[in-house]
Amino acid sequence: MAEVETVMKKIVGMIAGICLLAFPAWAGTPGAGTNVVGASGNISIEPGAFKNINLAFSYGTFIQDGIMVGGGAGVGVNDGQDTSVSLAGSASYWMDMGGMSLFFGANLGLPVSPDFDATLGIDVGLAHWLGDNYALTLTDQTDLGSVKSFDSNNLTNSLVLGVASFY
Repeated sequence: MAEVETVMKKIVGMIAGICLLAFPAWAGTPGAGTNVVGASGNISIEPGAFKNINLAFSYGTFIQDGIMVGGGAGVGVNDGQDTSVSLAGSASYWMDMGGMSLFFGANLGLPVSPDFDATLGIDVGLAHWLGDNYALTLTDQTDLGSVKSFDSNNLTNSLVLGVASFY
């Protein structure tokens, strides 16, 4: 239990630090009513072996300046053989950093195959604006574990590369 508390303290500290650094940058966040369509993915390779590949498509809308809610669907191949399908809901806060945006939020994942089980995760990322309406995104996703079997030893972390269109 002490390990879980230590991990949670580190996560809260990291989010608080990001917020403090970003306070001056609040002015240029995406405005309320802006919609976002995106695609993202990641590949995980362990030494000497393919681990998994995941692709996801998402949609979101800014309900207030800088606050986005959305969802998506993904498909993946795990351990080079098992196919997985998942749904996710997310909420995030976006801050303008002058040509880039910093965002952080939480997601609730619902893997529907091979087993149905809810997962909770934290996302922290950067969006590099390629133009007025397009951005490349790099997100550090930390999954805190599943509802059925939460265990601090099962925390997973992955870097996800994506592209997003804002309209």
